[in-house]
Amino acid sequence: MGPEADFLALIQQQFPEEIRHNISFNSKIRELKGWSSLQALIITVAIDEKYGIPLSDEDFRSVTTIHDLFTTIQNKIK
Repeated sequence: MGPEADFLALIQQQFPEEIRHNISFNSKIRELKGWSSLQALIITVAIDEKYGIPLSDEDFRSVTTIHDLFTTIQNKIK
């Protein structure tokens, strides 16, 4: 798996199984079924655990799609 697919799988794993298949790189984060502030926290922790990248509230507010979030993480890694 490439970094994009690996990241997408990480995000999908944070949601209930019945909606994972609907989540793609173009999915708008805040429009995902089951999205909440708790879901944002769960994703933030998962990203920090996997990549060692803490996300701020501002980071999350500045992204729209899963791809935007991936780009933000990649920029922080560099």
